[in-house]
Amino acid sequence: MTPLATQCEVEITRSASGKANDSAAAGISGMVQASWIPDVTKKRIALPFFGFITAGAEATRQALEELGYEVVPFHANGIGGMAVEELAAEGYFDGILDFATHELADHMLDGYCGDIGPQRFEPVPGQSIPRLVVPGGLDCAVLEFTRDSIPQQYQDRQIFFYDFRSAIRLNKDETRTLADQLTQKLNKDAPNVKILIPLQGWSEADRDGGPLHNPSMNRFFIQQLREKLDPQIDIQEADLHINDAEFGKIAAKLMNAMLA
Repeated sequence: MTPLATQCEVEITRSASGKANDSAAAGISGMVQASWIPDVTKKRIALPFFGFITAGAEATRQALEELGYEVVPFHANGIGGMAVEELAAEGYFDGILDFATHELADHMLDGYCGDIGPQRFEPVPGQSIPRLVVPGGLDCAVLEFTRDSIPQQYQDRQIFFYDFRSAIRLNKDETRTLADQLTQKLNKDAPNVKILIPLQGWSEADRDGGPLHNPSMNRFFIQQLREKLDPQIDIQEADLHINDAEFGKIAAKLMNAMLA
């Protein structure tokens, strides 16, 4: 089994040319770890993720593979998210499990993973592809500063420091804006969309005792979604954290049901 991060690098490299070149991908995979032969008999699921939710993405991938799917992970760093949309438009995927919607938050605040275009989370042109959306990382934006160089406008925020980047907890206005942006996009493809929300937190820093934990802000986001989403879009909730293995199993089962 190829590690999630390594396979992600392979898939992004494949998409950089705009074509899903299986021989090139297998060659790159061979150089980094082992030979990789795409399974044309299995349905393919795109799985965008990023560092704060890696444990949950790993659990989701394992559960999907046990259900018989080929899982194609992407680092949701802007380039990775756009690669998902480009390959989906080429008909490469049977489903998209958008485990990390964090790119929207970084795009709004010019963050580290925010280099996305307007087609991110939009209906896939010419395709009818089930998309399961999880608010992975929508609690924060990742910006380039350390504890020694906090920008003035963020000094009153909850902050998660971890390297040359830091994550700030989004405030109410930013949370409302994100809910507006996401609902506008998803409403355009309502019959193909479902949402799954982990109620105990959306990143490793957004959990009980964590530096970004703010349940009231998460509830506000959910409220905004429920008010603005097309009624056709089902919202399901799980009283779990996004990185809990059980949440990954629930996400996989729901994606499987959407593809049935």
